[in-house]
Amino acid sequence: MHCSGRLSNCIGQIGCWMRRHFVSAYWLINWTSFALGLDQMAIRFVERVVKEVPQNLHYHLTLGETYLKVGEHVHAMRHLNVLAS
Repeated sequence: MHCSGRLSNCIGQIGCWMRRHFVSAYWLINWTSFALGLDQMAIRFVERVVKEVPQNLHYHLTLGETYLKVGEHVHAMRHLNVLAS
């Protein structure tokens, strides 16, 4: 795979390639995006993971925490409440 251009584009290309192979790839891309301050990209990847594996509470927690980081409290509470149920 060849990656050129902006860092966020490269991360997106890597995510597209990896998601064809396994769900944990989304997890890796989420944390990479999150660490680089690309919060909206991180949210997109974790939302996809939650849709594919909705029973995984850790994914809901991570998505809730990411939403909190960007100030989207209503979305955050929806995922954090899953932990309490």
